[in-house]
Amino acid sequence: MCSSDLTVEIINTSTKMNMTTLKTLVATSLSLVCLASLRAEITGQWDFESDLSATVGNDLEYFDDVDGPTEQETKFGTTATFGVPGIDGAVASVMKTAKNSSSMGYLIRPDLPGNGGGVLANQWSLVMDLLYPVESSGKARAILQIDDPFTNGNGAELSINANNGVGALEGHGVIEPNTWHRLVVTVDQAIEPPIMKVYIDGKIVGKEILPVDPVLGQVDGRWAILDQTSAYGDDSVLLFTDDGGRSEIGYVASIQFHDQVLSVGYVAGLAGPIAGGIQTDVQVIAAIESFSPAPGDPMVFPESPIEIVLADGDQPVPEESIKLILNGEPVIPDIQTPSKGKKQITYDPGLLEPGVENTVEFRFSDPSNNNQVSSIVWSFTMAPYHLRSEEHTSELQSQAYLVCRLLLEKKKNTPPTPPPPTTPHTITTDHNSQTCHNH
Repeated sequence: MCSSDLTVEIINTSTKMNMTTLKTLVATSLSLVCLASLRAEITGQWDFESDLSATVGNDLEYFDDVDGPTEQETKFGTTATFGVPGIDGAVASVMKTAKNSSSMGYLIRPDLPGNGGGVLANQWSLVMDLLYPVESSGKARAILQIDDPFTNGNGAELSINANNGVGALEGHGVIEPNTWHRLVVTVDQAIEPPIMKVYIDGKIVGKEILPVDPVLGQVDGRWAILDQTSAYGDDSVLLFTDDGGRSEIGYVASIQFHDQVLSVGYVAGLAGPIAGGIQTDVQVIAAIESFSPAPGDPMVFPESPIEIVLADGDQPVPEESIKLILNGEPVIPDIQTPSKGKKQITYDPGLLEPGVENTVEFRFSDPSNNNQVSSIVWSFTMAPYHLRSEEHTSELQSQAYLVCRLLLEKKKNTPPTPPPPTTPHTITTDHNSQTCHNH
């Protein structure tokens, strides 16, 4: 429930103002207090049985109105009638989308409440089961255009790029052609820095820091979605279109919006696409939130710890089930609980051999998932550091020295690019400033 101390005239949606202008105008005249539920709820779901009707929330609409080009080019049917693969081996109802110009597209009203300390929905999640045929692959495709749903006057805030990666300004993961994928995107503009996370088929494939709007600041910025009160004239988002007409024919089976950021365990429980729509009753399972060193990192500093953050599911993961294996040998990590439902697993491997690849396996048993054993295996390579003679032991302990040596090794192993650098690397410590030189 949101209340305001001011009556606001609804803005005509034909007015050529983008969201940045509208947000600035209304934010200066409204004082809103929103009490959002602490539980993430499904505020909208669309399963495309035969039209744009909603399973939950508001029906979708055609951006260019009834009988316009979008409706004329949009088709409803099944995976079998369209000759595309079934979803998880089953025939499913789907919508074949139009190839939209900037004047075409779909209007989706996700019915989100204002949250995250702002007037708009600063914390939200999108779940979508979609497939792009081979002829649509390898091209830029808009997914959501948030900032100007009135005139479609700017680029998409969420898109698939020409490399088939998904993101805001970057591309993460791969949307394989002629393959059904469950795409999950979460946005949190209330944390510092604001973050978008991208998952494909239940697994996180990337995250990116969202730029902060120089006019509006962080909260209620470009990736905030209009709230359900329609204080700005309409609580809508454009689907599969943007101002550049970046759109290709695709197939969508189900779309779902949530009013909070879904947890990594919830997304893992959603897993991949299934026929019949995105499930509404999900068992949260344990999932790895992050781990380091990064997979494939070719330049890991000496004495860098191995760290994993594990999120519990509906039931906590027993510590005795947690196993860490380094280069085929079991090791004993330190296990801490920094917050409820989170475990931080840390192991200090000491000085691993320089220039050598190391393999880590981490596994655990999850009582939230029938005690299934989950595991992850990844590798990283130590930087080619050089240990000097015994009399320089104290110098070796210096972090500044290690950084100096690694910078020089990296520079030595990197092909020169014109123009050559003219300034040496300088490392500043608490005591002095050192300049890196070859010895």
